[in-house]
Amino acid sequence: MRRPNRRQFLAASASLLPAMAQRKRRPNVIFILTDDQGRDSIGCYGNKVLTPNVDRIAREGVLFNNAYVATAVCTPSRYTCLTGRYASRCTSPNFLKPNPPGTQSNIGWNTALEEGGWNAGRALKAGGYATGVVGKWHVAGPIPGIQKYSPDADMADPAIARILAGNQELLCESARACGFDYAASMYSGNLADYHLNALSAHNMEWVVKGGLDFIDKYREQPFFLYFSTTVPHSPNPRLSLTADPKITPAGLLKEVPNVMPPRASVIPRATAAGVPESMAAYTWLDDGVGAILQRLEKYDLLNDTVIFYFGDNGPVPGKGTCYQLGVHQPCVMRWHGHLPASSKSDVLVQNIDFVPTVLDICGVTAPREMQMDGKSVLPVLADAGKPWRDALYFEIGHTRAVLAGDWKYIALRYPPAIQKKIKDGTIGRPAYHVDTALDLQEKAAAAYPA
Repeated sequence: MRRPNRRQFLAASASLLPAMAQRKRRPNVIFILTDDQGRDSIGCYGNKVLTPNVDRIAREGVLFNNAYVATAVCTPSRYTCLTGRYASRCTSPNFLKPNPPGTQSNIGWNTALEEGGWNAGRALKAGGYATGVVGKWHVAGPIPGIQKYSPDADMADPAIARILAGNQELLCESARACGFDYAASMYSGNLADYHLNALSAHNMEWVVKGGLDFIDKYREQPFFLYFSTTVPHSPNPRLSLTADPKITPAGLLKEVPNVMPPRASVIPRATAAGVPESMAAYTWLDDGVGAILQRLEKYDLLNDTVIFYFGDNGPVPGKGTCYQLGVHQPCVMRWHGHLPASSKSDVLVQNIDFVPTVLDICGVTAPREMQMDGKSVLPVLADAGKPWRDALYFEIGHTRAVLAGDWKYIALRYPPAIQKKIKDGTIGRPAYHVDTALDLQEKAAAAYPA
């Protein structure tokens, strides 16, 4: 697809300005963030995958060829998506305790949103927007009051049901305390983090219902929705298609949300389109995106809503590293009347840029004390000749990297304490990019020797 020149871009935008002026509504924003999704699992990136709704966003907007995350694991990537800051700038106790100022930081799953700090939710709320979050959170520090249970606990047991419901409310309250008006259908982190055997299946319908309820509630005013899925992270989401659709971390639902095409139809639809069954879960994820689009169309809000679709990090074996598979992400954006349809952009964008871009779209000025490392991508989308960055910075664990042109420099530098253990042989296991024994690091080391 040919890229529009500046004159074509401005003409396409100007042709829709009268209709937009009549509506006089500040744009809504929905930021869709998926989990461990690579560029090879979306149709609009040239792959044999049934993702018609994400493809539609790209067809009616911009597809970014050079979109990246700064950190290739869930928590720090989500921290950056919500703050516009590199994860190494985190100042929460959760991060500073193991990484005191003046020391080399180890960046992993330790970056929690700062209590009372500025982020997209709090800034937009202060700017007059209704703000909401649904789905995977993974940016909270320890939450007081969370109750524990046995891994083999029965979710149907009333006592366990009360614990799960109570824990869910505490989780939602932690998000509201960060500046969001609305929080529902939330996962604290990965499914495995719950240490509950019965909770081994994703529930896209439950997350989607939370998002639809938010749109229903706030449709009469400008809103920002952070819509974060657990799919396609492990456990294998394809297996969830045959799991009990009432299973959620808040307990067993009384009824199955009727908000998407039936799970039983996913694999047949995908295989009928010539897609391998192993890729069918991406169609299930796409069905959730479609439900959001349909609800916006129901209220005639689709063209008043800016939609971002992005992945938090790439899949194994790139995950947890600065290699391309870990940091090079799918990203599409639709803004009717401002972005020419079926356009593509080669500019270097990173998740540090999302909050500045969203604030720019919404006409909200960031508070002076809100530090951000990124910048709005809107000017360079409107005029590719405008000055823009020519390099990107990455960080994970003890590794730092810089990408410029066709080259990337990766430096893995261990702090003195680990160097000593390596030297005297007491480290007990190989040293990796991240100071953890997760198997993703084993797989990365095997895939990327030396």
